[in-house]
Amino acid sequence: MVKIPPPPRLTVRPIDAPLGARGRLLLAALWLATIAGAALAGAHYAAPLMGSIQGQLVALRDASSRLQTELADAQATASSADRDAQVAQTANRELQDTLREREQEIAALRADLGFYQRLVGGTQRRTLGVHEIKLSPLADPRAFSFALTLTQNLKKAALTEGHAEIAVEGVRDGRVVTVPWTQLSGREDDEPLRFSFKYFQRLEGTLALPGGLVPNRILVTAASGAGERAEQAVAWNEALGDP
Repeated sequence: MVKIPPPPRLTVRPIDAPLGARGRLLLAALWLATIAGAALAGAHYAAPLMGSIQGQLVALRDASSRLQTELADAQATASSADRDAQVAQTANRELQDTLREREQEIAALRADLGFYQRLVGGTQRRTLGVHEIKLSPLADPRAFSFALTLTQNLKKAALTEGHAEIAVEGVRDGRVVTVPWTQLSGREDDEPLRFSFKYFQRLEGTLALPGGLVPNRILVTAASGAGERAEQAVAWNEALGDP
């Protein structure tokens, strides 16, 4: 009997068998080399770019510093200009105040000159005259105090007696009206202002405007017992001392 030998044993191995330790080390070395090469290449190409960015940053810092300096200079100039403007405004106000004071002084001197000229018989030949009338507002917006100054020529040197009346001319209800002293004084039976002087006299009192009257002028009439008569019309604002 013939013996048949057994078939040979077959060994099955996978195509993608895992690498050994040496293979893994080799792959790791290749991976590290690839990363290192990429890093070197990146550094090589990035160096000029980084240098450019750094240069731009330096330029921006320099430009920012110059702008800050210019801004500080501009603010200092503006502050100096504001101070100069304030000084000029203050000086202008002081100058205007001084001019107003001088104008008031000149007006007062002219009034005094006219007063003394009238007393000594200069250009004014009338013996009895109305020198001035001044008004001052009171707490009531319709009420005013007044000061009326009458004069006569010193050459006369005699006692002058008589009476004076004050009237106000203005507009009421669209018409020009003249309000007499009896209405201004508030009493229908009020007597005129009495005067008796040798050189000059100051008469003082109060008056009240009727409702609805817009005053334009204040009228003064003075008459002596000897038949002398003086009249004066003064703008309302002038009597109040308004410019």
